[in-house]
Formats: sequence, C-alpha cells, structure tokens
Amino acid sequence: MPNFNDIAICLGKVTYSESSQIVTLFGRERGRIRAIAKGSRREKSGFSGGIDLLYLGTVGFITPRGSSELSTLTNFTLDQSFPGLRKDLLALNAALFLAEFTTDMLEDLDPHPLLFDKFVAALHHLESADLPTEHTILTYERFLIENTGHMPQLTRCSACGIDTSDIEKPYFSSSSGGIICDGCSPGIQEKRLSEINVINTLINRQLPPNLPLDIIIKAHGLLCYHKRAITGRPGKVMGLLNKLLASKIN
Repeated sequence: MPNFNDIAICLGKVTYSESSQIVTLFGRERGRIRAIAKGSRREKSGFSGGIDLLYLGTVGFITPRGSSELSTLTNFTLDQSFPGLRKDLLALNAALFLAEFTTDMLEDLDPHPLLFDKFVAALHHLESADLPTEHTILTYERFLIENTGHMPQLTRCSACGIDTSDIEKPYFSSSSGGIICDGCSPGIQEKRLSEINVINTLINRQLPPNLPLDIIIKAHGLLCYHKRAITGRPGKVMGLLNKLLASKIN
C-alpha cells in the first residue's frame, strides 16, 4: 500500500504497549486517521519521542491493510505543541472538547481541509486568549456541524414550514431535523425547548462582539445536544467544560 504524508494534529491517544501507541489524528488532506504508532514511545524513534494530545506535525502513514481498521504510522515530526493551552484550565478543556467533538463527527480518511484550518485557528485563539473562549468554542463547533453536513434547519419549522421569526416558543428536535414550532411540538417526542435569541445566534455565522454570555452558552448547549443525538456519544470532556462555562455566569 502507498505511504502518504500529511499535516496532522493528534485528537486522541491510547497506550498500546510499552513502546507503542494507537492514535487518532486529524490530517488536513486525509481527514481522520486512526493509526498504530509502533515504537513511538521510544526516545530514539521517528515520532519525536511520542505523540501527545493536540500535537501538530507532519506525519507519514500507510492506510489499513486487509481486515485491519488501523493505518500504520511511519513517522511524526512535531511542529507545534500549543504549550499555552496547558496553563489555563478552561482553555485546555475547551481544546480537548473540540478535539473530542471533531473525532466523533468525522469519518476515517474523509478529508475536510477547511475544517482542519478552522481547528488549528481555534487552538491558536484558545492559547492566546485573543477571543473569549466561549466565542471560539461556539464558532468552531457550528462550523464543524455545518462542514460535516449535519447543520439542522433553523430558519423555519421542520414540520410545518412556518418562519422562525413567527415562532413564539421554539423547540429543537434533532430527529425532526431542527426547529419545531409550539403548534407542532405536541406531536414530536424528542425535543428541547429553546429561545429565539439562541436560535438566531446559531443562524448567524458571525457572532456579534457584545453577545451576552448566557446566550452563547445556551447556543453551545444546543449544539452539544444535537451532537449527542447524531453520534450517540456524550463525550468525556463535555460535562466538565460546561461546568466551567456555567461558572463564568455565576
């Protein structure tokens, strides 16, 4: 099988043996790469002494052979490790949450180069704190859901088609495809009550700089709800991150 090269960032890792790891990478040109990195934990190896979460670098890998679901990583050269993220609890958990969210929403070897660029940009924003953390989280996760083809219908009721601006009490239903008006909601079992300000926030691609914190966090919560419905996986970091975000309001 051919040997591919890519720029990739580590989204997840599991120790496989004393010297090896199984890693989940996000490659710019190849998408999600789940691979075994044999010997990566040895100091003298082609893996910069091991691959850690959120490490960005150049990788070489061989795609899966036979019945194997794992690629084989041949080398990893570290370019950036984002050390500033590890100095702030909220920034670190936000970055880990975005990595976990990305992992769950991607398919193996399905390229999303624009999403990769957005992810790296989000890590830079979280590290430098040049944008509010909650802005960075919501902007990226909204783009992720849209870029992977899972953006719900937000501008009209998914059941009757009434415009969102005419809905007094909007509900959100992943199974129904998006917004449900209060008139249609009794017939929908899976739904979550929302607010017009929250829905409008998700409709707009650009977040206003003075948007209230509670609206941003509620919009983020709605996307978390949608992600759980799509993937069936709540994620390990989501709960802690949401507690940290809630503490900013209290």
